Amino acid sequence: MSIYSGAVFAMKREQFNLVAGHVGIGENARDCLLYPKRAITVSIPLHTDD
Repeated sequence: MSIYSGAVFAMKREQFNLVAGHVGIGENARDCLLYPKRAITVSIPLHTDD
C-alpha cells in the first residue's frame, strides 16, 4: 500500500487543492507539494487501559 493511496490521502488532497486555489499556488507547485520525492511515515501503537 502506498502512502499516496487511500481515503485519508484523497481527502487531504481535496482540502489542499481547495486551499491552494484560494492562496494562488500554481498547478506545477501543487504537484510538487502533493507528491514529494521522499516522505516519512510513522506508526505509533496506542494501548489503552479500557
